[in-house]
Amino acid sequence: MCDKIEFIRSDPDLKGEEWAAEHGAPLAAAEIYINGRELADILKAEELAYAEAEGHPTLAGAYGHIAPDKLYTALNKAKDSEGRAELLCCRQCGEVGCWSVSAHIMRDNKYVFWHRFEHNHRKWHYGLSYKFSAAEYEKALEKLNGMY
Repeated sequence: MCDKIEFIRSDPDLKGEEWAAEHGAPLAAAEIYINGRELADILKAEELAYAEAEGHPTLAGAYGHIAPDKLYTALNKAKDSEGRAELLCCRQCGEVGCWSVSAHIMRDNKYVFWHRFEHNHRKWHYGLSYKFSAAEYEKALEKLNGMY
């Protein structure tokens, strides 16, 4: 059985992402939904015990969303080279390398796989892996490509 992926356009300023307020103009960001759940929420559930153990529970799931064109480029590059893609950005500054999670992306003839999720500043373990139909994944990427 395959997982379902969807990209939904959002306004990061309306979502309270601090980085967006600095721009003063409406911006677009892409939210990632897997099996109907927003990725930041999925990650928050995975991270909460770690963040609480550090004494900073608000760190769990504290991500911003990447501009559709940047996310599209990163996902395509990773899928074509079996590399990593940054999936979210820092909620405060908007940079993907500041506070983010990446996943290793692989593709075969039928499927696209997301696995080996990693936080760029924490050694948090993510028990996540996803398998998407390659055809459905490509359709979702084309929708993402049309968002900007």
